[in-house]
Amino acid sequence: PWQIVTDNDGTIYFVDEGRGQSKNGALRKASNGNVETLVYDNNGVFQSPNGVVFSLNEDTLFIPNRWTGSDVKTDVNIVFSTRDANFVNTKALVTIPKAGTNSVAVHPKTGEVFFDHNSEGAVYRHTGNGNYEKMLVVREGYNDMEMRLLFNKTGDILYIIARKKHCIYRVTYNAATHTFGIPELFAGDYGESGYASGKGTGARFNQPSTPCLDPEGNLLIPDKMNHCIRKITPEGEVTLYAGQPQKSGHTDGLPDKAKYEPEAVTFSGNALIVADRGNHCVRNVVIE
Repeated sequence: PWQIVTDNDGTIYFVDEGRGQSKNGALRKASNGNVETLVYDNNGVFQSPNGVVFSLNEDTLFIPNRWTGSDVKTDVNIVFSTRDANFVNTKALVTIPKAGTNSVAVHPKTGEVFFDHNSEGAVYRHTGNGNYEKMLVVREGYNDMEMRLLFNKTGDILYIIARKKHCIYRVTYNAATHTFGIPELFAGDYGESGYASGKGTGARFNQPSTPCLDPEGNLLIPDKMNHCIRKITPEGEVTLYAGQPQKSGHTDGLPDKAKYEPEAVTFSGNALIVADRGNHCVRNVVIE
């Protein structure tokens, strides 16, 4: 599993990694112990799924469709599907050739759809009917960050996880004027991998990936190559949440004993759901 979300009923939706027109990638759902494949990679618009996120009312799934070379034959970079068709009706939302989009974020108040343009190191906003506008560039002159995007609960801050650059930015957003502030480094240091807890730029990550918010508004981030899950408070304090740092493998148990190869996380009820990509499974971290 590559990315993962849950709806209000606790059903899990996730994408399996795959690039191209063969059935090596898919959108799937899991409920009551059963797993159902909804869409396989095909010769239509669904060829390179790289994420999944719900609209505000959970009637639509938005899926970034990452362009990644000659095996992908579509320029569509955002796909959507709808609940009334059981999410099997994948259609094009946005088409930008070779954008390399990795992530979609939905504003928690307005429902606006934002996405990254990996080739430009930029964040765009979908303005309707397949149209879009560039909103910001994270770091002038730099691209290929493999961004993951997530708003805070009030929608006035967008977190930008620069996966390949081992750090997290944040930027303010004014929904009334549709304008962003200037991105600032929030945690970790640009291009510096490692493992360290601490405040803000004193912390270190190694390929942080798709995060979620816990009920208190803290960021929970899978620190992929450190094989653990990290917690970042709104003030920027970084601590270990679960896993054994820099120890790979698959082990169940209490948070400090478990081992992960995590790619994405999402919160559902009293459990953190982990897309454990390296171990080819979906796991729970139950909060008691």
